[in-house]
Amino acid sequence: MPWRPYSAAALAEAGRLGRPVMIDFYATWCEPCQRLDRAVFGRRDVVEAARRFTTLRADVTDQEKPACVEAMKNHRVVVIPTVVFIGSDGVEKDDLRWVGLGSAPEFKRRMAALK
Repeated sequence: MPWRPYSAAALAEAGRLGRPVMIDFYATWCEPCQRLDRAVFGRRDVVEAARRFTTLRADVTDQEKPACVEAMKNHRVVVIPTVVFIGSDGVEKDDLRWVGLGSAPEFKRRMAALK
């Protein structure tokens, strides 16, 4: 997956371009995050479907760090892994939010549902 580091500037740029956004909140110590990488983000069909998105990755390994706290608070992330979907209109789509593990086909369905 061609991730870019999460930042307010990257999110704002996606908004200016009218692109949908996918934000993956992960930590290096998070085993479910690593499994999500292998089972979903490592699949060629998921990567292909993600081409129309701005794909951002929020590293919240140090959850005491102010930037991590702020990112998690701004997007209401309580547990990881969490993937947040934001439409091209700049509005987060709560019904598409992905928390934990699941199947690649279900993840692709959520991606396809995002306009």
